[in-house]
Amino acid sequence: LAVFLGFLGVPLIAELRGVNASQLPAETKGGLVLVLQSLEGAALVTLLRSSLTKFQPLQGPWFKYDWKDPSAYLWALAGVAFAVFSVELATLLNENLGNLGEASAAPPVRGLLQDGFFTTMMLGTTSCVVTPALEELFWRGFFLPSLTRSLSTPKAVCMSGFVFALAHFSPHDLVPLTALGCTLGTITILSRGNLATSTLTHAIWNLIILVSIGSTSGF
Repeated sequence: LAVFLGFLGVPLIAELRGVNASQLPAETKGGLVLVLQSLEGAALVTLLRSSLTKFQPLQGPWFKYDWKDPSAYLWALAGVAFAVFSVELATLLNENLGNLGEASAAPPVRGLLQDGFFTTMMLGTTSCVVTPALEELFWRGFFLPSLTRSLSTPKAVCMSGFVFALAHFSPHDLVPLTALGCTLGTITILSRGNLATSTLTHAIWNLIILVSIGSTSGF
């Protein structure tokens, strides 16, 4: 449902109404990015709530958030450092495998960053607040604990990281995104299932990516 809304539903409606997204004003583009992500989030939360109602109360580390735990912030910083290291190694491996070229998300993101302050703020809010919160809620809050019920923890982390990468529909970025997903899964386990850690790590990582793309485009 979330994928339908974000990738098919809204674009299809726009197409039927004769709306060309590339010709929309910059402010509209920025707001549309935030709206689409919010719609996907609403669909995700609704789906999780309806699917898990009959299993209440949940047993184990499901959807645990502890923002008051100081160790969460230390683990998050460690996670960012390890993510930089692991993704860089994965990127080198990716290049050796022949997957050369620019990351698929960079061109559209660069275009939005060049569309003005409002669009940049909307993109930043989406990338560094909404997206990390929603993705960690599902991938490390639901999917990873689900896998640990039938797989060993290392296998569950690797599997969740790989499927996380597949879900981004970017073959070029499959290896680096798998490394990122495994890193986020690992720090979630190490922080005893505290999603505050992985959410903060994910947010900082996305901010680093945005700043990196912006700096190369003269923003």
